[in-house]
Amino acid sequence: MIQLILTMCLQDINKVFKVFIIVVVIFLFCYCNKGNPVKKYYYDTGELKAEVQLIKIDANGDSIFFNKDYNKQGYVVAEGHDKEGVCFGFWKFYYSDGKLEWRGEMKNGHRYIPDSILFNNYKQPTDIEIEGHPKTLEVGQEYKLRTYVEGLPLDAYIVTNSNFDELERNDIDPEKYPLKFTPKRAGKLNILIVFPDSNGYVIYGEAKVKVFTFSVKNPR
Repeated sequence: MIQLILTMCLQDINKVFKVFIIVVVIFLFCYCNKGNPVKKYYYDTGELKAEVQLIKIDANGDSIFFNKDYNKQGYVVAEGHDKEGVCFGFWKFYYSDGKLEWRGEMKNGHRYIPDSILFNNYKQPTDIEIEGHPKTLEVGQEYKLRTYVEGLPLDAYIVTNSNFDELERNDIDPEKYPLKFTPKRAGKLNILIVFPDSNGYVIYGEAKVKVFTFSVKNPR
């Protein structure tokens, strides 16, 4: 009987000890992963400009940071890692209203496009957005436009009308809507995203394109 009681007590002690070890491990994990403090930087006018956190110091003694940059309206415009001031690894860039503009890998401070995307660009998820999301466009009305192609920045492809005329650049707020166009006639308007071939050339008769069609009406 006594042996049975001792056995039960030892089992209870083991359970308590295991719970204690689990609690200690969780505490140490949380404590050790608090990370370094986030340093905040501000514009002269008081708005948050950037948040920077030291992630680690690598084997070469280089400091690796995670950066998050903001515009004065409070939107994140870029986020990713840098090593000694040079962007590397996975980054995201945003239009000035927070809409995703590009995401991908940075190498030596430059956007890197792997061959798997560059040579198969037309297969990437693609979108076109017109400011205000109008259901129908009007002849003679100027519209601002932006695009998104997964893994590709805007300078890696061409945006044109049906005649392969490139759309104009918007100089008013290009950080939000970099392109603009004006419908010339009522009916259907096609806007094309034209992708270059593996040599970087656009041969319009052979070009791979994605077509977006919009309805255009005459003004009242």
